[in-house]
Amino acid sequence: MGISQEPIKSPERGRFRRSLLLLIVPLAIITTYYHHHVFISRPNLLAIAQNHIQVISGEAQAPTQYRVAPFRIAEEIYRIAIYFGAEEEAGTLILCYTGISLVLTAVSFSLLIVFLQRWFSPGKAVLGLLFMVAVNPLAEYMYFHQPSDPWILMFFLLGYIAIVYQKDIWLPLIVFLAVPFKETIGLLIPAYIAAGLGKTTPKHTIWIAVLMTIGFILPYLYLRLLYGSLENYMEDRLLKVDMPSIFMVNLTNLDGWIVLLLLFNALWIAVPLMWRKLPRDIRRMFFMVPIFFLIHLFNGRFVEARLFLPLLPLYIPAGILWLDLLYRKDT
Repeated sequence: MGISQEPIKSPERGRFRRSLLLLIVPLAIITTYYHHHVFISRPNLLAIAQNHIQVISGEAQAPTQYRVAPFRIAEEIYRIAIYFGAEEEAGTLILCYTGISLVLTAVSFSLLIVFLQRWFSPGKAVLGLLFMVAVNPLAEYMYFHQPSDPWILMFFLLGYIAIVYQKDIWLPLIVFLAVPFKETIGLLIPAYIAAGLGKTTPKHTIWIAVLMTIGFILPYLYLRLLYGSLENYMEDRLLKVDMPSIFMVNLTNLDGWIVLLLLFNALWIAVPLMWRKLPRDIRRMFFMVPIFFLIHLFNGRFVEARLFLPLLPLYIPAGILWLDLLYRKDT
């Protein structure tokens, strides 16, 4: 119910894409403005610049130092901006990060539409996008400079698209490229295995999974050999406040559980209600979800909703189906 795989007819395709552009670009601008200017950049201008210098110099703590790619990209754009006459100051650097985030946000919004159109009509795919936009402010709560986040959301969406559109051969490259941004992309491997078993031959699934694993291990080990063993900034903070573990911090942090509850809001209910109606690939990829939560429970901060944005594309189809069901009951 509510699922359609019919493509948009050719005469309408151009108009639909132009309409999407008029929607996605303003939404990306609004999201980026509040994300980088109001909540992060303006109150933390000099601290962000200092953090950037630490990472570029190889002097930051784990795991930030191992996620060097977004800092390097921002540094190169910053140097280009200075070459063309921009001031060599923290404000210019922040504008570079803001521009990167704007582009990545627009790309991720577009990719989400592509992902949802695998099953839903264009209008329902846009509705799914609004689920993402509506909760985005929560992703700006209780954290400092994390330029990896817009990148890793994009890479997860590319991975989901490769899985549902059966473009498996791209998955090892996606994982390989994403690791220097954030090692969380490794969770795409169990998502693919779960979705691939029974859909392709076991040999094909195992072969792609092995290549994805190699694509994860190579940059992961390289970065740790390059920078050595580093103290995790979370463990450093725990020592200073005498807390036993990251797990205990998360377990006892009421704000973290509230933020997590609000991030997925009605989708917590929609998933079990619509489970049997969800596309097979989505149900299978949910195998990754408990692993994702457990890893972040032991090695993250639940209060930072940004960590869980890559899971939203798996929850959103249930929300679309539920709304469609409620609409049909009322008409």
